[in-house]
Amino acid sequence: MGYFYIVLLMFVALAYCYDYKKFTSLRSFWLVVMWITAVCIAAFRYRMGVDSVMYEHEYPEMPTLSQLWDYKFSDSRYQPLYILFTSLCRSISSDFFCFQIVHSLYVNTIIFWFYSRYTKHAFVALSLYFLMLYIPFNMEVLRESLAVSTFLLAWPMFKSGKWLWYYAICIVALGFHLSAILTFLLPLFWVPGLREFFVLGRRTVLICCLLFAIGFFIQDKFFDILQGLSMTDNFKERAAAYKGDELGGAALNINGVLGYLFKFALYPLLALYFLKKRKIVNNKKEKVTLAKEEYMSMWNIYTTCLTLLITIFHRYNNYLAPFTILIIADWAFSSVTIGKVIWKYKYYMWVIIFLPLFFIHIYTGFYSALNKSGTLTQGMIYAPYHSRINPEEDRNREKAFRYINPWRDF
Repeated sequence: MGYFYIVLLMFVALAYCYDYKKFTSLRSFWLVVMWITAVCIAAFRYRMGVDSVMYEHEYPEMPTLSQLWDYKFSDSRYQPLYILFTSLCRSISSDFFCFQIVHSLYVNTIIFWFYSRYTKHAFVALSLYFLMLYIPFNMEVLRESLAVSTFLLAWPMFKSGKWLWYYAICIVALGFHLSAILTFLLPLFWVPGLREFFVLGRRTVLICCLLFAIGFFIQDKFFDILQGLSMTDNFKERAAAYKGDELGGAALNINGVLGYLFKFALYPLLALYFLKKRKIVNNKKEKVTLAKEEYMSMWNIYTTCLTLLITIFHRYNNYLAPFTILIIADWAFSSVTIGKVIWKYKYYMWVIIFLPLFFIHIYTGFYSALNKSGTLTQGMIYAPYHSRINPEEDRNREKAFRYINPWRDF
């Protein structure tokens, strides 16, 4: 994981210089340098990520633009815009390397734009993005990351209440992945009377407990109901798979639970609590409002409660996690109010505060065991780094691929 640690340390160092020390010289230059770095790591990778290898295996079977007229979209399990996206890449080159370049450019350009525009601590946000979302977005959930990135383009419309444009962009996101259906629900819960349930307060604990109860019910009963009502064998098979270990609660062991709670519950709750103590979430006098960011982060916390029991809800967390990162980034380096005392922490204190988040994620994401004997770890899927320039298959990675999905031809 050498490449990962080096780039992560570069982001952290830049966060110190430009977000904590408030340097301005060469800030845009370093944003561009880190953007190029993030794009190139994902674009030049070779056989890294389970889903990525699967998409590469299927790539030759996808149509080119000239073949789209004869392509039966109804027979494909992919959404139309993903097929169009892949067709465009295949028309440029039959090498999957082309897809990786275009995909990495699209996803990382939008995410860098998003954090540069919507938080004053862009390098903190990008550090957290690289830590928590970069690998899954660029090496695993490739279709969904296209949908998530497209959805982020709709955020200015959500902020300003331009709902027609918002839904137009969300329709595009839905064209990449069906999980983007969540984005259609978000404005509906923003209406007065419902949005209050997405404000941090005493009722938050009750809502989380209720969601845990709902999660138990869904895991125990809902998939059986779906199988009973389903009209096709394919739908029955999908419902059964969702109930199984891969997408049900058993997919998260104690390490997974701790990782999820730290990233998407504990730290956003701490950030929201202290931001609200300083009235930064909604400060009318200073015309500063993070109310809609709080709303999205609360959605993330609630879906995390469901994810701990039904892992399929992790898909929806992908749309919400970027906003949790926004909240945490805005909290970083701010004054902390405890009782009636306002504390202005030095940099080393913030390092201590964020260290558990970094440690837990790196341990659960890279060093936790894949198999019972512990001979395979999560990190083997992504390290060592091999590039398209000098392609080389790693023996341990290939073993990990076959262990995770033994029925696939890697």
